[in-house]
Amino acid sequence: MPEGATVEITVLGSGTGEPSLKRGAPGILLQVKGRAVLLDSGPGTLRPLLAHGVSYLDIDTILYSHLHCDHIAELAPILFAMRNMALSREKDLTLIGPPGFADHYQGLRKLYEPTLDAEGYKVRVEEICERTLDLPEGRLIALPVNHSGCAIGFRIETEGRIFSYSGDTGYCDNLISLGRGADLLALDCSFPDELKVEWHLTPGLAGTVATRSGCRRLLLTHLYPVCDGFDIIGQCRKAYAGEIIVASDGMVLEI
Repeated sequence: MPEGATVEITVLGSGTGEPSLKRGAPGILLQVKGRAVLLDSGPGTLRPLLAHGVSYLDIDTILYSHLHCDHIAELAPILFAMRNMALSREKDLTLIGPPGFADHYQGLRKLYEPTLDAEGYKVRVEEICERTLDLPEGRLIALPVNHSGCAIGFRIETEGRIFSYSGDTGYCDNLISLGRGADLLALDCSFPDELKVEWHLTPGLAGTVATRSGCRRLLLTHLYPVCDGFDIIGQCRKAYAGEIIVASDGMVLEI
């Protein structure tokens, strides 16, 4: 393992927009150098975040892959919690999302005015599509992926390690670029191979992406309940010989 601080990945929600008693809505927490980054925040994300020992006061950056409600619905509750006068927030917050995100953010502020407005801290809102940014947490690379509307995947390079996150997507070449040599590649794996739908990956396709990208470990997430009745790892193994991890809520991985 390269020298540097440990990069910790926590799966807050490994599911989808379909209600499940086993899996919560999408959300991943990355912690490095004392900073906390959220990748998507589906409904209910604040509670598993707190169970992991991280409060809304600790979040430094939130990255949104796309604007579907199962990935972004907790943004309003997060901003509302940050106005808690008993535990006032002081450090700034960075919000990054795809084209259309700034309008979404302003729409929420207008809808709930003034309860989502920042008090005591500043909010930086940035839209990106195909772009590289230097953040305090590391180098962020975003590329568009194959999903309805405008969707982006992320690659975070920090402390000599690489974490890549597809968000929701069908197969596309940008997934290979995002996952190239990644220590951990988190991919959409919504449905088994037999039930392939547009704009989402299956285990076989995820395995193909992992092989082509040369990632070290593959994390399969965004699993619809139907996946529980299939051999997801076995289907993925036909295309990828490396380590395969099926995400579960509360799972913690170090890279």
